[in-house]
Amino acid sequence: MKATLTIQMDNAAFEDSPGLELAWILRELSGDIKNNRPNSVFVGNVLSIKDSNGNKVGSLTIEED
Repeated sequence: MKATLTIQMDNAAFEDSPGLELAWILRELSGDIKNNRPNSVFVGNVLSIKDSNGNKVGSLTIEED
């Protein structure tokens, strides 16, 4: 099994502090998956990733080998 995470960092949420925004996204994603929060629902094998402004910036895909 393989997990692939893709995050586009070219929008307004990343302008001032790209590292802080990325850290925020990763913390939220981790918590969502760990706690089975509603916004962590996979569609098929893909989970949409949103920035702190609520815009889709990437995806997490789980694939079988």
